Amino acid sequence: MSRFALLLLFLATTCTQVFSQRMPEHWYRSVAAFENGEHNLALVYVDSCLSKRQTNPDFLLLKGQILFAMDSIDASWQLFAKADENRKGFGALWLAKVEAIKGNAVNATAFLEQHLLSAYRISESAIVTDRAFAPILASAEWKKLWLTDWYNSAERTEFEASYHIGKGEYDLALDLLNERLARKSKRSSYLALRAQAYLGLQSYKAAAADIAAAIRKSRKRHEYRALSAQILLAQGKGRQAMEQAEKALELSGGDPKYLVVRAEAKLLLGDKEGAYSDFQTYLTYYPKDFGVLYSYAAVAFEVQAYVSALKSINPLIALQPRNTDYLTLRGLCYQRIGNAKLAIEDFSRVLSIRPLSAEVLVNRANAYSSIGEKEKACSDLKQASELGLFKAQELFYNRCRR
Repeated sequence: MSRFALLLLFLATTCTQVFSQRMPEHWYRSVAAFENGEHNLALVYVDSCLSKRQTNPDFLLLKGQILFAMDSIDASWQLFAKADENRKGFGALWLAKVEAIKGNAVNATAFLEQHLLSAYRISESAIVTDRAFAPILASAEWKKLWLTDWYNSAERTEFEASYHIGKGEYDLALDLLNERLARKSKRSSYLALRAQAYLGLQSYKAAAADIAAAIRKSRKRHEYRALSAQILLAQGKGRQAMEQAEKALELSGGDPKYLVVRAEAKLLLGDKEGAYSDFQTYLTYYPKDFGVLYSYAAVAFEVQAYVSALKSINPLIALQPRNTDYLTLRGLCYQRIGNAKLAIEDFSRVLSIRPLSAEVLVNRANAYSSIGEKEKACSDLKQASELGLFKAQELFYNRCRR
């Protein structure tokens, strides 16, 4: 469930957004490069978007955020202002951040008030903990701003529920959401959040019912479709999960994060080649996503793309040199490409950590056999047989007792 948990955390941060739009590929390329810290590449992609739609507020805001991260504060201000001009309130939060960094509390709080009056306002906790506002925290203007309660009870419920889900505190999220959903008005965002909480608690039937209801209320929310696919995967419903993942990709314009969900659905349906392709495409956006790298390496091994599997597993082993799953997979890849000695080294490392792993003993025995080391191979098979592995007993009889 580790990869599922990562997606669940991602969804917890998106299901309360006000707008859910279809975006072009270069938008997602820019966002991914930005998240990966590749700011210059991110600028190339977002400029490509702006070359087609110069006044699009999403593109303007993203470019401003990239420049802000690169400490080009004045240039970012201009872009935030243009974004706000084209969509009222959209750039106000970032204009406030720029003014706060400059130490201008009057302008910063004026822009922040515009943000708090807009449809795009984020939670109070996200604002007050943002380091950009540190220079003005002691100002009179800042203190005066927060004398007003800017959020209604519905918003506070969503913010708090999202926070608890992100922390894995699903019961606390359910307590908040159940109280709200017991009333007449059932907002789609509440239903989606409760679906996430139920998924976290492995209450799949309840999760499925809630996300289905949320989709009926908001059919164009692609993040709801992705969450539905996630729940269906947990229920073992591969075909339906595939349909929802496809819909999420269609509605979003191809958000690469949804490729992971579709790949998991393809694996459930036995389409290893399709899953391999989806993981491969996703990794062109997020090459350092270690959770997906392992999934990709495992399916690459299954489709006999051993070199691709090795390229993906090596950085994982560099990060976690004692991870026996990683070492075993690399050993199997080495074995399949005919490098028995390196395979034996990896299997031996696994056995130094988990000496009673019968499967790995058989793997090492096979590697020894391939280079004519019969005595060592039989020793491993004998030990694996004594550990109760039937396959090892059969191999030991056929190879060592005849």
